[in-house]
Amino acid sequence: MAGDAIWLDITRTLSRVGRGPSTGIDRVETAYIQGLIRRETNLSGFARTASGYALLDRTGLIACMDRIEGRHPWGPPDLAGRLSRRLTPERRRAEADLRRLAVATCLRGALPRLLKTHLAPGTAYLNVGHSNLTPTVLGGFAAAGAKVCVFVHDTIPLDLPEDHRPETVATFKARMAAVQAHGSLVICPSASAASDVARYVDVPSIVAHPGVELAEADAAALPPDLDQNRPYFVALGTIDARKNQTLLMDVWAQMGPAAPTLYLVGTRGWVPDALKAQLANPPAEVHELSGLSDGAVAALLEGSAGLLHPSRAEGFGFTLLEAGLRGIPVLAADLPVYRETLGDIGVYAPLDDLYQWGSTINEWADRHRHPSEQYATRKPHHPAWDTHLNVVLSHL
Repeated sequence: MAGDAIWLDITRTLSRVGRGPSTGIDRVETAYIQGLIRRETNLSGFARTASGYALLDRTGLIACMDRIEGRHPWGPPDLAGRLSRRLTPERRRAEADLRRLAVATCLRGALPRLLKTHLAPGTAYLNVGHSNLTPTVLGGFAAAGAKVCVFVHDTIPLDLPEDHRPETVATFKARMAAVQAHGSLVICPSASAASDVARYVDVPSIVAHPGVELAEADAAALPPDLDQNRPYFVALGTIDARKNQTLLMDVWAQMGPAAPTLYLVGTRGWVPDALKAQLANPPAEVHELSGLSDGAVAALLEGSAGLLHPSRAEGFGFTLLEAGLRGIPVLAADLPVYRETLGDIGVYAPLDDLYQWGSTINEWADRHRHPSEQYATRKPHHPAWDTHLNVVLSHL
């Protein structure tokens, strides 16, 4: 392979096959794959599978994305897939096709030999999905002469360890140690995230705001029994300690039966006991929704009175920008990253001021009942993915 090559790690994208709606980090990795394919880059795909590692050339990577994005069906599982009992059926088929499309594969212990055979001088190994941040992979690429470039989206498990399972914190700490030991460049989604990363990783870094792409609203994909006739609010994101849905449950408990509807949209993550108890016996106006498509979420947002986001920490804030670009009011915690990306378009409230949260929600609900009195909503400036990639590629 010629110099100035990029080996893009697609392990996270592969791991998400068959697992439902994408997260923010998933979307970043997908955007990198799509954006680099559109450009005439010397591009390869690299992934860890249950049986080892696989290397795809540009043609193989395009064929793999055709399957991931539904333009081509997955093939049958191979022997290695059938022996990988911990994998879902969809993942077995995906990994089998990855091996069939690969220009090279190897078992876990043979990665140095694969890199020695196929890695050209001047190659950049690019990892944007927080997967494979291990001494084996990062150290292997560094030892083979590659420039190791890693997108660190945030350091939240280290900043808020009490909001995560202990094993999550330990794993993330080990990942940052591998980046420190072998990284050449760290990409951060915001200046706020870069400041956090600098506390743990002393590696040259750049800031490049990710692009934001809006899904087309698909009202037909919403649950048929969903009531959109009365004002409602949306809290979008993983239901867990960090996203802090506990605050919203407390607000709704104070407002009583006259409260508007609240939809908690997302899958459950690490749920602390207090939130678990609230979710087991929520106010009548609070409903959990999970497994919605991007189009359904877009339709739900567009009919809402506002997006509520009391998260305790974020690296960028895709959800807020997507709501702002749709003209949806945003009420959020007062985090530096939101000031950086959303600016004064959002409304910010302290996390210990339930009165301000409740009064703002009631005000917006009343405004939503009288559309003719609604105020024009300014929309935030948002970067394009091409702009983001231009910044990153200029450093590779």
